[in-house]
Amino acid sequence: MKQQLQHNEYLYFEFSKHARKRQQKRSVPPEIIEALMDFGASFRQCGNTEVLYFSKKSLRDLKLIRGRRIYREFYSRYKNAYAVLDSKLQIITCGWRNGKLKLH
Repeated sequence: MKQQLQHNEYLYFEFSKHARKRQQKRSVPPEIIEALMDFGASFRQCGNTEVLYFSKKSLRDLKLIRGRRIYREFYSRYKNAYAVLDSKLQIITCGWRNGKLKLH
């Protein structure tokens, strides 16, 4: 029996000017930012910011909801993406992590 997953499709996020520049320079597709917001795991960071990233569970949920084929052909390349949100839920930067995240 499949479990019903919570889906945050109604949340709206704004990008700062810096985040738009970083997204373009680092080639982070808008679909990946959307997937991070809908499925990504998060943790609080110093300075009242929150980091969104793909955990094993969030990738499994993404594969379940969006489908294996689409995941394999598109999303699997972007597993190391992250986005940082400020206290007003505005995206302030995004990019690619090179190693493990330091969860505080």
